[in-house]
Amino acid sequence: MRRKRSILTRAAPALFIAGGLAALELAMRLSLVSPLFVASPSQVAAAVPLLLEENLGARFLQTFGETLAATIVAVAAGGPAGWALARSPSLDRAFKGWIAVIASAPLILLYPLFLVAFGRNMGTVVAIGALSALAPIALKTRDGVVEVRKVLIEVGRGYGLSEGRLFRLIVLPAASPTIVTGLRLAIVFALANVVAVEFIINYGGVGYLVGEMADRYEVPAMYGAIAAIVAASASFYVITERIERWLRPF
Repeated sequence: MRRKRSILTRAAPALFIAGGLAALELAMRLSLVSPLFVASPSQVAAAVPLLLEENLGARFLQTFGETLAATIVAVAAGGPAGWALARSPSLDRAFKGWIAVIASAPLILLYPLFLVAFGRNMGTVVAIGALSALAPIALKTRDGVVEVRKVLIEVGRGYGLSEGRLFRLIVLPAASPTIVTGLRLAIVFALANVVAVEFIINYGGVGYLVGEMADRYEVPAMYGAIAAIVAASASFYVITERIERWLRPF
């Protein structure tokens, strides 16, 4: 019985999505929804050859790579920043609030400045994605380190662990669930901004393709490109889930 419930629980999201697509297909065939705004799943599937002609695969990989690069930059900068906030109450009081403000700010509006600094190229896309992803990484790293139980640290020090080994063997594993949560948020922020910048400046990956298909009134192809963005998001979710399992194997 438990095994059947487990299978049903795992299959529920797929069944929900399949049901939604079937309902949309039926609504489109009954003309309950205007085809000027929404495309049916069958129309999106029929638009795949057009998307392939527009180099969907290469554009998907470009958006994926830009998001990954932006996230790596954000982790490289936000991780140490969060660690510094956790270790220094003075820095925490001075900068935590400002970082939270940055997390909620529409940083995409800064794209003209990045265009001036980097030009209309991948640098602008990655820079804005990294800036938007930095705050969640810093805040969640700070929260994860602060929430590590003091007794664990004291035990490590009692065994004579150096600060480096203390961080690697105790602090990082204990804080990893919260840090990975920040990583997932950072990826969401980075991907959203990467796609938005591609759309706005007409450069690069799937975001550019969405705008191009919309300008040409290729509604099914536009939704197919959007589906590729969803696929990229799902790919990053799987990657972060694997990272969390690697950090917490037991």
